[in-house]
Amino acid sequence: MIGFYNRSVILTYIGLLSSFFGITQAAAGARGDEGAFKVAFLCLVFSGFCDMFDGKIARHTKRSKDAQEFGIQIDSLCDLICFGVFPAFPTKKYTFFGAELTGKEQFLYGRFEAR
Repeated sequence: MIGFYNRSVILTYIGLLSSFFGITQAAAGARGDEGAFKVAFLCLVFSGFCDMFDGKIARHTKRSKDAQEFGIQIDSLCDLICFGVFPAFPTKKYTFFGAELTGKEQFLYGRFEAR
């Protein structure tokens, strides 16, 4: 097998799988299924919890230097997907299709306008 597998890397992969599922739900929401956006948001929150705890677990796990380097790199790649690519899907729906955001959604997606 390629790579190193320990608790922290497996938790990183679980967060990544949650993000992939959330991306599919956000795409379904863009096609009209409004309930799918709620599922996508929950997947984003779950990915955040996985990311928050994988670093704590990694610091308390004894690993080789190669395993540490692999964990750092795979965590960075997963962070890019979970918190870069995934949040772009709901934002794309609101920006390209012209829907108005509520105050709560503006806070969550960071879209504020000066008035």
